[in-house]
Amino acid sequence: MSDQQLQPEERPTITSLQLKSTSTRAIARILGPSPGTIGRELVGNLPIGYASVPAAACRA
Repeated sequence: MSDQQLQPEERPTITSLQLKSTSTRAIARILGPSPGTIGRELVGNLPIGYASVPAAACRA
């Protein structure tokens, strides 16, 4: 099984499910990527209030 990249529109769904205390494995079942992909997103890339922005906007 290979990990897949999350789409920007999936991130708000992950945040919403996390706030409802949904487990990482349950979020993975709902969205499709592996639990590892969801876990890495939760640990490294998805603080509460996360908003996806293009990389170019970060350089401005």
